[in-house]
Amino acid sequence: MNSIENSINSHRSDHRLIEGERWQLLLLLHLARIAVVMLLLMLAIIHELPLPLGDRDADLFTRISVIYLFLLLLTTPPLLLRRPRFGWQCGIQVAIDVAMITPLMYSSGGVGSGVAMLMVISIANHSMLTSGRMGLFFASLGTIALLLEQSFTLYLASYTTINYPYAALFGVVLFTTTQLTRVMARRAQQSAELAEQRSIDLENMAELAQFVITQLGDGVVVLDGKGQIRMVNQAASELLGVALVTGVPLAQLVAPLARPLKQWLRSQRCDGEPIPSLPSGRQVLIHCRPLGSRGSDGLLLLLEDIEQSHQRAQQLKLAALGQLTASIAHEIRNPLGAISHAGELLRESEGLGATDQRLSEIIHSNSRRLNQIIESILVLGRKDRVVNRTAIDLLQWLPPHLESFRTTYHLQPEEVVMLPLPEGLPMLKFDEGHLYQLLWNVCKNGLRHATTVPRLQLQLACRDERLCVMVIDSGPGIAKEDEEHLFEPFFTTESQGTGLGLYISKTLAEANHASLKFQRTERGESAFVLCGEILTNRD
Repeated sequence: MNSIENSINSHRSDHRLIEGERWQLLLLLHLARIAVVMLLLMLAIIHELPLPLGDRDADLFTRISVIYLFLLLLTTPPLLLRRPRFGWQCGIQVAIDVAMITPLMYSSGGVGSGVAMLMVISIANHSMLTSGRMGLFFASLGTIALLLEQSFTLYLASYTTINYPYAALFGVVLFTTTQLTRVMARRAQQSAELAEQRSIDLENMAELAQFVITQLGDGVVVLDGKGQIRMVNQAASELLGVALVTGVPLAQLVAPLARPLKQWLRSQRCDGEPIPSLPSGRQVLIHCRPLGSRGSDGLLLLLEDIEQSHQRAQQLKLAALGQLTASIAHEIRNPLGAISHAGELLRESEGLGATDQRLSEIIHSNSRRLNQIIESILVLGRKDRVVNRTAIDLLQWLPPHLESFRTTYHLQPEEVVMLPLPEGLPMLKFDEGHLYQLLWNVCKNGLRHATTVPRLQLQLACRDERLCVMVIDSGPGIAKEDEEHLFEPFFTTESQGTGLGLYISKTLAEANHASLKFQRTERGESAFVLCGEILTNRD
């Protein structure tokens, strides 16, 4: 809406500018006429008029010049005040010129004196300033004046210099000149309007390009032929770790790019070159595209975060894997149910020996484990389900859920403890079912590695306007080489694990606009930290 209003205001401003230029041209033309009439009057007063000016009647020429100058001076204030409107001003000026130049022409010997050219110039100039058919009206008025001057001369019958054909020829000149000036003015106006429209289109295209570049997730930098920044988005500044400013050389702001940038500008190409030692500390891949028809107008730099690219590729792979495994899990579930049911019946049979009893136990335990894997895979396939985030008071919500966890795994209160809670904690925005499943998976994972009492510790805290839940286990810790793979699907350090618990937990956290990360405590203990959005007054 603001862009539309700005465009309308810009068009109004341009219209006022063009109208103001027309008034200035009319004023300049008026001042030129005053200067010409004053010069003629001075020459008439000192009797130095060049022939044939005033040849027929010098006194009449002088008197008409005085009246002409008086009328011009009289119409100057309205012209400066721009009242009445422009069309009326032009009509008044032409009427004065025709009314005064005609007797000046008569006093100088008629049409052949050349004074009529002043009328041609006046009518042509005013026709160019006006629009529509006013120019033809001015030409008709001038032609009628020329013919009346000839008729008046014939009426007096005291002169023999009557030349109607010459007057008619001047009339043709008036109409021709007026028509030509009208065509030229119209074409000039069309050219100006076209140029204005092209300027508006270019501005709109520039705004659109800037908007598109701003919305891109990857960094974009547009450079001119000298390596100066012409256009940039916020993502590029974040990737490079420097506030990029238009009009400043990129090499001056980002020192590691100085040497490769010279080579890129010279060769007009760079195919995915990683840039080390950036101020941001991030790994960035840069692609170049030359600008201009000959590729000499600058470069378009596309900045890509290598880590994010790997994450996107991993997500695509996982999405395809999730769909495949989910369909396979559905197919396996039915025969697995039959195997499990048959194993239960076998266990209940009488007369089983020790060996058969052991084999039935193996069938039962492995069927149950396989069923857990299938349940995890099905949850993985349903990760895009609707999320119902509500306000959760963790001070009231956590204790009963921890008690349920203790009961399920036959734990004592001192084995799973909650550290002293700070007062005034805000509420957490999270899907309650997702939170239950996420914390259950994390606690179960920590319980498997814990060795001493307390085996699990839960701590709540606010960090960067987010509410965080930290689950700390007392185990020996996670190997450094395994940390980067913790949240990958099917990664596990145990022979009995599925490798999906932490991946599903991280997926649930991201679905609730939260984060789940691994970190080490000051004492070297392993901790998983869940940080989510807090409830604000706007919510």
